[in-house]
Amino acid sequence: MLDLPRGGWSGGQSDATPASKYDIRYGENLLKEESSVWPPYFVVTSPSSLESTRHALSSPPIGFKFINTLDWTQLETLSSSVPNGTKLIVAIGGGIVLDAAKYVALKTSIPLILVPTIVSTGAIIHSVFAKWKGFSTVGTVEDWPWLDAHHVVIDYSVIRKAPSHLNTAGLGDILCSQAGISEWEYSSKRNLSPPVDPSKTLSVRNQRNEIVGFFPNTLGANGNLTSKSIKFIMESIQKRDSNSIQSPYAPGSDHVFWQCVESTNNRGWVHGGGVALASVIIAWHCEEGVEQLISDLDTCQVFWRPTQLGISENHLLLALKSAPQFFNDKNNGRELKSILRDSPIIGSRFKKLWSFLNS
Repeated sequence: MLDLPRGGWSGGQSDATPASKYDIRYGENLLKEESSVWPPYFVVTSPSSLESTRHALSSPPIGFKFINTLDWTQLETLSSSVPNGTKLIVAIGGGIVLDAAKYVALKTSIPLILVPTIVSTGAIIHSVFAKWKGFSTVGTVEDWPWLDAHHVVIDYSVIRKAPSHLNTAGLGDILCSQAGISEWEYSSKRNLSPPVDPSKTLSVRNQRNEIVGFFPNTLGANGNLTSKSIKFIMESIQKRDSNSIQSPYAPGSDHVFWQCVESTNNRGWVHGGGVALASVIIAWHCEEGVEQLISDLDTCQVFWRPTQLGISENHLLLALKSAPQFFNDKNNGRELKSILRDSPIIGSRFKKLWSFLNS
């Protein structure tokens, strides 16, 4: 019998299990083995994710629900649909599904197992999940709930069914850290910050070099993802938090800008590719490290270009115009010093950016 889940409606920054300590289990056809010992379970999933895993489940769930939003009104409805007698919540899908299931598990006090169908999302190893209203977050990370999953099941046979770019997007979610370095370089050269401290950026640079140097060696003869590739991406994501830059001069502006893109356009895109695009935009605007960043992303098969992600000129322009206000929203924890706030990309500068992104 599984223990009751650890979680709470706030305080996750200090109380939740850190990413590096998450129990992640790897294997070929692992889902069939794992599910053979599950008690009566309820599945939170999406249509495509359920279809890709249905054959691998040793016994059917006592119920399932599809979810495609993290809006809390919808999550409350989802939680109320869990049948009596449910002893386990199982999340099968991508980031939205995994975070939605954390809400359900927290609300019902039922243990949770995560079964990702792609390995490109930090939701796999982050217990804290944001409070959402539509496509906008509400409040700050200190106000957000958290739920520790019992463990994570990485079944290579399941992950390989997804388009490869949905998995390599996970590397984009790590390489995007260049945005912070670029902003620090930019501000230091203008005497707006102290010089870049190499000791603060060393771990990020080392992980970037490890990813770019090793990932291509994991690929199959035709450049396809192998089990080795999948495990490498997942382990890289798990190590990311420990390697992040801890300095106010290297803001996480790539992630905040991508929130701005989705919020202002009221829709979502592939997260890892989106924050990679945001990082390219910031590095280009700072004129610091953009060519190397693009080379690294391409080496790792990350889809970051607007044409690859389905981002239109208008989508991007709308977000860049909104960025100064979005980056200065104190009520929602977004009081962020960034070049996108202080030197907006509009007018002729935007035209140059759009030309660069499509060159």
